[in-house]
Amino acid sequence: MKKVTYLLFFTMLLASCQKNTFHITGDVNGIKDGMIYLQEIKDNKLAKTDSTTVKDGHFEFEGAVKYSTLMFIGPTGAKPKNIKLYVDNNEITLSGDLKSDQKIIIEGSISQNLVNTLNKDQEVIQDKLKPLIEAYHKEKDPEKKNKIREKAISLSDQVVKNQIKFVDDHMDSHVSVYMTAYDLRGQVEFEKLEKMTKTFEQNFPGSDVVKVLSDKIAKEKKTAIGQKAPDFSVKDINGNTVTLASYKGKYVLLDFWASWCGPCRREAPNFVKIYNKYKDKNFDIFGISLDKEESKWKKGIEDMHFAWNHTCDFKVWKAEVARLYNVNSIPTCYLIGPDGVIIAKGIVGEELDKKLDSLLN
Repeated sequence: MKKVTYLLFFTMLLASCQKNTFHITGDVNGIKDGMIYLQEIKDNKLAKTDSTTVKDGHFEFEGAVKYSTLMFIGPTGAKPKNIKLYVDNNEITLSGDLKSDQKIIIEGSISQNLVNTLNKDQEVIQDKLKPLIEAYHKEKDPEKKNKIREKAISLSDQVVKNQIKFVDDHMDSHVSVYMTAYDLRGQVEFEKLEKMTKTFEQNFPGSDVVKVLSDKIAKEKKTAIGQKAPDFSVKDINGNTVTLASYKGKYVLLDFWASWCGPCRREAPNFVKIYNKYKDKNFDIFGISLDKEESKWKKGIEDMHFAWNHTCDFKVWKAEVARLYNVNSIPTCYLIGPDGVIIAKGIVGEELDKKLDSLLN
């Protein structure tokens, strides 16, 4: 009987030690006295969840989270310098100086500790990337410039691989949900992403971030490889009505771009080369611009020597076809087969050339 009593007492003691609230204490130089806010992501924007006053760099927040939550501490405004951290139900302390190059020290958050480990590896890569980017912009020789670009792309790919490995190794961490939803979208094959999301739904029922990811999956499934490409009807640059169905029987590349998009301009010569190489082999391109001004759109077409058909409704990111295809970054491309089925997406340059060569030769 005594053993049972001791066991019950020990279990109750453990339960009493487990916090179900968080307490954040900050002593950070560089924050002006006054109101400061605790914010989190809601509907892709920062939303205030709490506020407190800051005096001589000292502030405190209290609350509770269901799962580890990505939060931001700082003022509001056009470009507030927020402190980014993952909040667990625990005693969390922040210290440091916002005006210093040193990072703010965050202690007490298990999730933040996980992220810090990943960030150390990523910083090593970022330190190698910076001089390459500078050298790329300074280099005038095209051949040397291309070699620098290839090295930079290889390092950038490693950053993504590190993130994917982190998520694979920490599927039981809510941090991985954030990383998958906001950092890795478009970087993970759709089937893998779908499986990951199902695991997250099981591990974190009721999570708002999992719901965001699930909603994205549902949208992306409509334009996944192997799916029938959604049809549309638009006015082309000459005012003629064009439908996707009118390309039936051909391989067509939907190219989402804009004249203001630097990466689009850098890829332009590759698209011109590919178009000229395969235009007489049952292949075509249809450009869908996210431009805002007609004059800049048309000048962009002229400057980049695009000889294929184009459309633009001047709604930028709210462009109807872009929304239909869930486009959130450009350049984005969809390669569609003669039967109207999506064959590939997001491929450009040499990868696109090889794909077309295998299909058309």
